[in-house]
Amino acid sequence: MLRRILFELVFLAGIAAGLVALVAGAWQLDTRLSQRDTIRRNVTVAGVSVGGLGAADLDLQLGLVAAEVAAEAAVVRTPDRSFTATSADLGVSLDTAALADAAWAASPGSETLDDFRAWVDSFFTPTDIEPMYRFDETELAEWVVGHPDRVEELPTEPTFTGRDGPLVVMPGVDGLWLEPGAVAPAVGNASDAGAVPVDVDVAWSPLPPVIDEGRLDDGLAEAARLIERPVTVRVADRIAQIGRETIRRWIDSRQIDDAIVPVLDPARVQQSLVRILEELTTEGTPPVFSIVDDAVAVELGEPPLRCCATGAGDLVVEALENAARGAVDLPLVPAKSPDEIAAEYGITQLVGEFTTRHACCQGRVRNIQRMADIVRGAVIAPGGRFSLNGYVGERTRERGFVPAGTIIQGRLIDTVGGGVSQFATTTFNAAFFAGMDFIRYQSHSIYISRYPYGREATVNYPDVDLEIENNTPYHVLIWTSYEPNSITVQMWSTPYYEVEQTRQTRGRAGFCTRVRTFRQRTDPLGRVLEDSVFATYRPGEGLDCAGNPTPRPRP
Repeated sequence: MLRRILFELVFLAGIAAGLVALVAGAWQLDTRLSQRDTIRRNVTVAGVSVGGLGAADLDLQLGLVAAEVAAEAAVVRTPDRSFTATSADLGVSLDTAALADAAWAASPGSETLDDFRAWVDSFFTPTDIEPMYRFDETELAEWVVGHPDRVEELPTEPTFTGRDGPLVVMPGVDGLWLEPGAVAPAVGNASDAGAVPVDVDVAWSPLPPVIDEGRLDDGLAEAARLIERPVTVRVADRIAQIGRETIRRWIDSRQIDDAIVPVLDPARVQQSLVRILEELTTEGTPPVFSIVDDAVAVELGEPPLRCCATGAGDLVVEALENAARGAVDLPLVPAKSPDEIAAEYGITQLVGEFTTRHACCQGRVRNIQRMADIVRGAVIAPGGRFSLNGYVGERTRERGFVPAGTIIQGRLIDTVGGGVSQFATTTFNAAFFAGMDFIRYQSHSIYISRYPYGREATVNYPDVDLEIENNTPYHVLIWTSYEPNSITVQMWSTPYYEVEQTRQTRGRAGFCTRVRTFRQRTDPLGRVLEDSVFATYRPGEGLDCAGNPTPRPRP
């Protein structure tokens, strides 16, 4: 019995030894095969089976996996924007060298018991090697710097201006941008943690202005130099100074590369010069109006000149920038064109006219015509007054006047310039129907039948005058003409009043007759104005209103 047991034990031991020998042989054989540079069975790298692959095939397989990783979509998120990239863009790549080393490390030799156990486990338990990644910060920086949308908000550079008086500085303000140094830690941490494809959150980084405090101070110092002293300008023959306060208002700043400099805008300087020097003008010569073939003819005058013609601003800027001394001659420009000036006069139509008749070839006719020649072409501005004595002056032989009859103290005697009251009466009536106002006038003391009864005037230099006022918004041209037996005075302007004589009254002033002649004027708004003129006539030549004889004046 014991022998049998021993036999069975020896038999079983033999079987076991055979099995051990068989397994050992298999291990040795498999190990020898593995020594042909192949990865052992049941090994995966990054989820891809590489068991049995040699070095070249392993590198090829890992390269394919690396290409897929490089092309994977990655995201960098800011608070209000997402940037889509690839792993390669962010500098993240599969670490193929480290993975290859790990794969070969999973294929042990045949010298230890542990190797034997690993060889046995390879038939039943797979070896999975997790992906390993590399991070290249330089590649990330290239992607960030080259991204067209990396700047969220540009910085505001500091500026200064004197537009409102004092030189005011507006500080710079940081902008926002994607900065490589702020993105790298987030991407690097994700790569180290194997969180690929990358999806990270980063904050915007401040983007400082280019101009720093030192550059700003340099610009302000240059601006202070520009306003150290006033600039002198010459307009025609007049000198003016542009003060520091005005110059300061012309200054703005401009960024040139990494510097900030004061600038003077010639266009703004030009506008300022026009405004502050507008009263420095030359007088020019007015247009001359005449009547030719019953129509207005104009000889254009020289317009007044004002500051400043184009280019004045450039001249002043150049003088300031070069610290030039002496006066800057500023070019002038016509205040208005001659045509515009002539048109503004409004002398277009006949608005009043009167003719009186006289005998031919008398001395008084020469005086009337001489006065007509002097007055012809006179122009009364809107609101202006015309004095016959003031415009013609004293009537003397030297000025072409001759002796003729004049009524003085109710008596007719000869004086130099006598008879010109007919011209005054003709002018009075033309002004009456033109709607003009009478400031000073006096009728003849004796009624003369060639004049309209109660609607006439006389003159005697220097105390008895005819003075009329232009109460319209247009200029009035006085135009005279004569024939051997008549004198005509016309008023040319733009029609303003509709005028008609409405009635006439007579009253007694002692032995004299006082006559009032009424007229009605209708203005453009339809308003009706009524006024009157008067005349006082003595009872006869040489008598006063008391009926007493008047002294005979000395000739």
